[in-house]
Amino acid sequence: MANSSENIKNYSIAALCVIASAFIIFLGFYLKSTAENKALAQKEVLRKVEEKVDRVYDDYKSLIDRQVLMQERIEENANNAGVLINEGSLIFSVRLMESERMLDAAQADMMVIESISEIKKVNPRVADIVATFNRKYINSR
Repeated sequence: MANSSENIKNYSIAALCVIASAFIIFLGFYLKSTAENKALAQKEVLRKVEEKVDRVYDDYKSLIDRQVLMQERIEENANNAGVLINEGSLIFSVRLMESERMLDAAQADMMVIESISEIKKVNPRVADIVATFNRKYINSR
């Protein structure tokens, strides 16, 4: 009887070792597959983060490029407006000086024509309008 009880004990220990070994093997496969899944998930997350960072960078770069372009346009428009105001006030001053007999008509006409040519570089339509007024003024003298 003691021998039989010893055999049952040995079989129980052997069965427990087999079950424990199977559990350890299963646990190893499970942890390995979980680690692989986590690695794949991490790679996917990193890929998505890279895509978003690239998209944000491209959007930001586009925004900066547009701002630079807008600043250049504003600067160009301001310069053009300055030229128009400067040349317009010059024409007005020259015609005023001519009417006060501080300049002779030929000299005033030459200065106005030079101002009109400067205006034409900036805005040809405005230059055409000013030239028309100038012709009318010259013809009415």
